[in-house]
Amino acid sequence: QEALQAQGHLANTDFEAVIMVDSGSKVNMISQTWVKRHAIKTDPCADHPLELADGSLVTTNQQLTATISMQHYSEEMTFIVGPLNSCN
Repeated sequence: QEALQAQGHLANTDFEAVIMVDSGSKVNMISQTWVKRHAIKTDPCADHPLELADGSLVTTNQQLTATISMQHYSEEMTFIVGPLNSCN
C-alpha cells in the first residue's frame, strides 16, 4: 500500500516539504537529513525504537513539535526524527 503524498510546509518557516500520510504508521516521523539541512531545532526524548519500511531497526532520541500546513489544513504534531533516506 502506497502512502498519500502532498506538498506542504512547516508553519512559521519557508521550508517546503513532501508530507506523506501513511495510515499504517504507528508514529509521525521526519527525516533527520531534512531537519539538519534546514537547521531546525529538535528536542530530546526517551529512546524510541523504530522499524523502518525496509525492515531495519534503529533507535532515535530526538523529536520535533511543529505545525504542518497543506493547502487549507494545518495541525500541530510531534515527529520522531529518524533516518528516512527516500524522503530527504
